[in-house]
Amino acid sequence: SEQRRIVARIEELMSRVREARRLRQEAQKDAERLWQSVLAQTFPRPGSELPKGWRWVRLGEVFRLKNGKFIRAGDLASQGKVRVYGSNGLLGFTTVPLLTEGKTIVIGRVGACGAINVVDAPCWISDNAMFVAKWFTECDIEYIALALHSIDLSLFAKKGAQPSISQEVVYNALIPLPPLAEQRRIVAELQAVQEKIKALKEAQAATEAELKGLEKAILEKAFRGEL
Repeated sequence: SEQRRIVARIEELMSRVREARRLRQEAQKDAERLWQSVLAQTFPRPGSELPKGWRWVRLGEVFRLKNGKFIRAGDLASQGKVRVYGSNGLLGFTTVPLLTEGKTIVIGRVGACGAINVVDAPCWISDNAMFVAKWFTECDIEYIALALHSIDLSLFAKKGAQPSISQEVVYNALIPLPPLAEQRRIVAELQAVQEKIKALKEAQAATEAELKGLEKAILEKAFRGEL
C-alpha cells in the first residue's frame, strides 16, 4: 500500500542519516585520539631518556597550589566582569574577584578531577578547584598546562560519589621540563595542532546541525505526502 511505501521510504532516509551521524561521531573520536597521540609524542613518559638540556621535575618543584573558595549559586550571574571557574571551566560571573591580576592554571579538584584550564584575572576560583598560587621556576604557563593535560590526573582521583584529587597527588606528578625557549616552541606547535582540531570539530558541529535539519525535512515531506 501507499502507506507502507512511505514508511519504508522514511526508514530508508532516516537510516542514511543515522549512518552519517555514526561516521561523524567516529570522526569526533578520531580528532580526540589525534590530540592525545600528539600529546603522548610530545611529552615523554616518566623514566624515558630526555633530550639534552631537558630534565625531569615533580610539579611540586614547579609551583604551589591553593584551593579555591566557596561561592554561593545565588552570587553567580550569567554575565559580568569577573569570571567564576569551577572544576570543569567557566561557571558564571560575579562582582568581586578572588584573584586580581595575572594568569593562572585552574585544576579540577572535586567532580571533574584533573580538568585543566588556563585563566586570566580578575577571576574567582570555586572550592571544587585549585589553582597555581606561586611559581618556583621560570616556565611558560601554557607549556605547564599542556604537560598537565598529558598526565591525565583523573586517573589518580579518589573514587566515590564525588571523585576528588589532592594537591599532593599533583605535586608528585613528573613532567619533562625543557629550556624556556624550547617550551615556547612546543607550545606554538601544539597550539597550531589545537587550531586544526578546533576547526575540524566546528565542521563536525555544522554537520550535526545539517543532519538534524535533514531529519526534520524528511518528516515534514512525509506529512505533506511528498516522499
